[in-house]
Amino acid sequence: MRTTTTTMVMLMAAAILLIACGSGDGAVNWDNGDGGSAGNTSTDGGNTGSGSSSGNGEVCNPTMENGWCADADNCECLPTDSTSEEACAASPELCPPDGNKCTPGHNQCGYNLPKGADYQSPVEKCVPYLNGNTWREVGPQYDGEIGNELEANGQLGVGGLIRPDSDEAYSYYTSYSMSGSLLCWNLFNRDNFESAEGKISEDCETIDMSYFKPGSTEPYVTKQFVFIE
Repeated sequence: MRTTTTTMVMLMAAAILLIACGSGDGAVNWDNGDGGSAGNTSTDGGNTGSGSSSGNGEVCNPTMENGWCADADNCECLPTDSTSEEACAASPELCPPDGNKCTPGHNQCGYNLPKGADYQSPVEKCVPYLNGNTWREVGPQYDGEIGNELEANGQLGVGGLIRPDSDEAYSYYTSYSMSGSLLCWNLFNRDNFESAEGKISEDCETIDMSYFKPGSTEPYVTKQFVFIE
């Protein structure tokens, strides 16, 4: 991470938030570089406009520095490409009105996380492995990139090679939410629509993915991806 004045200010702010909020509601503090090749990019100002502290009555939007709006009076989710008004109008079935919300201390924004699940900071040491790096799908030995980008909802989106197959028809498998070591896609809607979930290994060099048909608890296909460079 470059040690510019701006970066130092951000780090100091993150440290203050971490101390103030404790280990459960600390600041998200990864460095995701240039964003790699994730499928969905953030919209509506990206990671800007964060913040209220208790008492000022402003709306807090989750950001890298304050992923949980822990001390806010109220909290709202900024839309991403997949949850924008236009996207939800085009596919209203994928944007249920009772979808995961943001409340102070609980960033559940969007439809990738399971219903009622709080977002967790990505495993920080693994993020550099997902910065547009080359990975290989085990079996067909198909190589491709996996990248990341900070979404407007304060979550790290990961996209690229990790689809059920390389066919263009599966291009909608983009921007998984990386929560801890888990990769989540459309799990809120898993009873009615396709979904996917996976996990990155402790050494950050293997990703195991499972893909599900609507309402199924058994994956219709599983994939393993290994880090190349």
